[in-house]
Amino acid sequence: MIVTGAPGVGKTQFCLQLMNAFSVGGMFLTSELVQKTVLVLSLEMDVRELKFVLQKQSLSFQKLKESSQNSRIVDEPGSFLQYEELFEKFRPGVVIIDSLFEFSDGDVKDGPEVIQLTRWLKRMRKKYDMAMVIIHHNRKATTTNKKPNTLDDIFGSVVINKAIDTGISLWKEKDDPYIDLDTVKARYSEEKHLKIKRTDNLVFEIVEESEIDRDRSGPIVTKTETGTTITF
Repeated sequence: MIVTGAPGVGKTQFCLQLMNAFSVGGMFLTSELVQKTVLVLSLEMDVRELKFVLQKQSLSFQKLKESSQNSRIVDEPGSFLQYEELFEKFRPGVVIIDSLFEFSDGDVKDGPEVIQLTRWLKRMRKKYDMAMVIIHHNRKATTTNKKPNTLDDIFGSVVINKAIDTGISLWKEKDDPYIDLDTVKARYSEEKHLKIKRTDNLVFEIVEESEIDRDRSGPIVTKTETGTTITF
């Protein structure tokens, strides 16, 4: 699975929440997750940033301390051989890579390197029977494409698009508190469109349409003989 979106939309926080959800087992947005061990290759966030996010998110996962042994975070880059040694050592059920650009040393455009990379990822996934979640980004918005959040908007070679089973796009308009979560590719499941929001604990929750309508309509002012009533 690949998770894409513009910088700052919360892709890493989204995937760390996924890590926490797998670690304890339970609901992640609309999905019921089976408890699995998770290995995170964090090649963008430094230790201080990771600790801050995880401390915030732990407030929303009451059982997280009991299941801390189910997740590992490695924040040092390595070679394919070193990564495979980690897979062999920890035998994770899920691997989260943040991000594809850093993992590939920025080489995600058309060429033999990206083909070699996707083949290696597929081989590792099959050999160790594990799921992979890869954080990536979309192409920048242009005057002719102001909302680059489709499968074709994933940055880099089309080889990447063909290699993935599932693609999720996170998109947030400026000054909009809500984020669009769109399934841009779903080989083995149905496509979904959700509205989500990021809470103070840096976790994402589904937003109901009634909440969106209420927030966007603003307060209702009613004047009566006894005074003015404001309903939110």
